[in-house]
Amino acid sequence: MNWVILITSLILVEAPNSRQAAQAAIDREGAYGVLQIRQLALDDVNNHSAGSMRHKWGKDVLTLEDCLDQDVSAWVCREYLTYWGKYYTKTTGKEPTYEVMARMWNGGPLGWQRSSTDRYWSKVEQSIRIHTVQGWD
Repeated sequence: MNWVILITSLILVEAPNSRQAAQAAIDREGAYGVLQIRQLALDDVNNHSAGSMRHKWGKDVLTLEDCLDQDVSAWVCREYLTYWGKYYTKTTGKEPTYEVMARMWNGGPLGWQRSSTDRYWSKVEQSIRIHTVQGWD
């Protein structure tokens, strides 16, 4: 798993294209930062990554406002997907793919099973293909 390719591709799909769009996402959906992080995902990370969070950010708990920082957003995304990726492996006996991870990011821990994440995956897959062709892998 190349985390740079995955997270960059997720950002390209998720990131608001203006300050107004970013504020609208916060107001409408409670979605913060370039990865559109919501409270439920942040709660998972706060609950499962306290030790590494303290070491990385010097805090016991991150807030949604912290996720306005792109580095924090990327870290939250990776922690979330690492945690739920292990759950996927334990459940299925398989390592998660880019598709599984992207669909989890969009649809929650079981997003890889939901048809509602198919369209999202298509967008992320397109970005991953571009980055792979450009030699990022």
